[in-house]
Amino acid sequence: MTTPHAPVGTVGIVGLGTIALTHTTVLRALLPDARLVGVDPRGASASAAGAVDAVVPDLDAAPEVGLWVVATPTHTHGPLAARLLTTTAATVLVEKPLVASASELAALDGVDPAAVEGRLRVAHHFAYSPEVRWAATVAPGPLRSVVSVFHDPYVRKSPEELASYGSSWTDSGPNQLSMLLRWVDDVTLASVDDQGHRGHAAGTLGGGGTVTLVTSWYAADSSKRTVLRYDDDIEVWLDHTAVTATKFRGGRPMAWLDDDGTTPRKVAHYRPLYEALLSGDDDELLRFDAARRVVEQLRPGG
Repeated sequence: MTTPHAPVGTVGIVGLGTIALTHTTVLRALLPDARLVGVDPRGASASAAGAVDAVVPDLDAAPEVGLWVVATPTHTHGPLAARLLTTTAATVLVEKPLVASASELAALDGVDPAAVEGRLRVAHHFAYSPEVRWAATVAPGPLRSVVSVFHDPYVRKSPEELASYGSSWTDSGPNQLSMLLRWVDDVTLASVDDQGHRGHAAGTLGGGGTVTLVTSWYAADSSKRTVLRYDDDIEVWLDHTAVTATKFRGGRPMAWLDDDGTTPRKVAHYRPLYEALLSGDDDELLRFDAARRVVEQLRPGG
């Protein structure tokens, strides 16, 4: 399904923290003639202020744009998306997760459903990472089990920084859930244990397999790995930190995805995501329905 997008002569970025630097890097490469305008009350002191052409303190002071990027803390995503969809004609790309729980989707209740379907997009960037897309091409059949463990070295961050992430599960769970949707039609979590600095979830895949997800902020460095198991003693091991993967049969390597180290990891995620978005022929993993499915599994039943 092709969706018409407004011309992107100017891009607005709400929130100029660390992740905004990845957005600006990719936008500069794909839209070299676009003007980037940041919205952040911190002004020139914001982390990514130097990466945009202008900074305004709030949305009321922003110019008309063709694309809005919402890169603020999770608890602000729903209200900001609703405001931008209602008051502008722009496409709105929201950082993942769209919201932290299904109950928070109510922020979009007053928005025209056509605007939500046609113009709201969510940056499920792990679903666009090279190793995740590669794994989808080498799958030999139904996926029987997935074990995914994501560590980030966040335990020593300030309380303010940690609050912007929510929890290790709120931060990394959407990445794990959205990449699963690259391989299976659906995921149903039977249990979620969000302990703040650690998280654990377990459930089933749409094809009948099992899934175990673990997140943690207790780490010396970032470490993110996933193991996919199939019939015939086939496994695919993904190293999301190194952006590599290996397919095994009976413990013997059959195929590899290597990385030459020239592209930063997050740029390797966001570039194909933006290419899909800007083409106007973006795939379903950017759309509201995928975001809804991810959010519903973050807090099953709540």
